[in-house]
Amino acid sequence: MRLLVVGNGMAGHRFVQEVLERTDRFEITVVGDEPGGAYNRILLSNVLAGVTRPENVTIASEAWYAERGVKLQTGVAVSSIDRTLRTVTLDDGAVLSYDHLVLATGSTAFVPPVPGLLREDGSFLPGAALFRTRADCAAIAGWAGSARRAVVVGAGVLGLEAARALAGRGLAVTVVQR
Repeated sequence: MRLLVVGNGMAGHRFVQEVLERTDRFEITVVGDEPGGAYNRILLSNVLAGVTRPENVTIASEAWYAERGVKLQTGVAVSSIDRTLRTVTLDDGAVLSYDHLVLATGSTAFVPPVPGLLREDGSFLPGAALFRTRADCAAIAGWAGSARRAVVVGAGVLGLEAARALAGRGLAVTVVQR
């Protein structure tokens, strides 16, 4: 039985762990749009603050999957699902078949419609970023080193954690919440 897990975050990883502990009847493939193994997204604020190294938030390396016979495809997203044929198409054109499909993709960040935040193509202008992934964290840390001030939009857990981390880097931080 082919089990395809879409999402290599904490939930997807934990699901795979549970399946592996309970049975060996599945051929498991995990697809994640971020490169590398699973990591604890909650700890990214410590990485941004400079108190934790990025590799220290990893909860399952690529080797962890290989050692358990789990096929891991990272750096590629699912672009479509065909439930009738039981296939998914990846954004690189590859097609994967499954018997069971689990979507563990997490959430997406809300980007407010603020003028001057995005280019016409939807990408962020310099100095603006989401705080959701390891790549986001690295980008923010890169420009925060030469910044004096930061504005964090959103006072949810991740927003407040980002504000704490940036304040810990010596920036004057303003948090904006609707």
